[in-house]
Amino acid sequence: MEDKYKGVNPKIAKELAAYEFRYFRQDLPIPFCGLTIYPATVAEYERFIDAISCLTLDKNTTLDGLRMSNLDFLISKMTSDDKEENARWSYRLTSLAEICFHVKNGYKCPKCGKVYAFGDPEVAEIAERSEKRAKEFVSAHADSFDAGEEGLRALQEAAAPRCLADETVLSPTLILKKDEKGKNVLVVDGHVIDSDDFNRLRQIILFQNLPDYRDESWIDPSLKADREKKLALEKQRNDVYASTEEKVVCLSISTSYRFEEIYAMSIRKFTMALSTVDEKINYQITKLAVMTGLVTLPKGKSLDHWIYHRNKDQFGDEYKSLDSAQNDASTAG
Repeated sequence: MEDKYKGVNPKIAKELAAYEFRYFRQDLPIPFCGLTIYPATVAEYERFIDAISCLTLDKNTTLDGLRMSNLDFLISKMTSDDKEENARWSYRLTSLAEICFHVKNGYKCPKCGKVYAFGDPEVAEIAERSEKRAKEFVSAHADSFDAGEEGLRALQEAAAPRCLADETVLSPTLILKKDEKGKNVLVVDGHVIDSDDFNRLRQIILFQNLPDYRDESWIDPSLKADREKKLALEKQRNDVYASTEEKVVCLSISTSYRFEEIYAMSIRKFTMALSTVDEKINYQITKLAVMTGLVTLPKGKSLDHWIYHRNKDQFGDEYKSLDSAQNDASTAG
């Protein structure tokens, strides 16, 4: 199995390795639980990066999380006592469904297939009609209304959202509910995603869209924390940042791609293209410097080609100690 899948469940890693050749490299949509996982595009970059927080949550950072599945842990974030946190994680999950499954968050008519996305003016009209039917039902049964289970069910049926075209009862496109075993499941456009499916989904979307992504669950927490501090110090020292728009402009002026072509490009290919352009320029400059004698490579070291270069280990030859980074930051200050 490829080292890039280190830390991933072996069964899922095998699936990812097969998808690498069949889907990832060609940016093809992937069949999943009756749904289709589409590659995210550059036009959706910022929203996608925010949305995948749903997939990178580390449940093992809390005692409660250790006892939960990844899906349960995400749902706990969406159902906590903090309303702002609930809204934030709900929005991220909604964004993930819309970007990766191309399923809008709203109501869908099972008969005509029309989707009424939340926020559309039509949804307000649907709500008004539902409220009107509920009032008419209560008024018509004022003397005989049974507040028991059967009566409440009848009231819910009368107040159910209905298609504006033919009054067919609508279904939410995204639902969190319990299955027959009492386990949490996510239902997307009528298709059930259980905790095992969600574990697969996490890895598929991340590896599908982020060519440099690696699972870090196997790495010692102290080493991860040390590296994160080191990266923060290096970022502070270098003060380097480029927005997505700036990256798009850089790729466009460095290649023959037009802006609209880049925004329609998959995030995977955009990331690889931008990185390759940078590596090519650096290679050409360094190669020229070596050939003219301005730069001498260390004994036994050769210049990596911009196409055929070594893949660097996530925490191996790329790793610099925190002390070293602190010294560099102090020197730079």
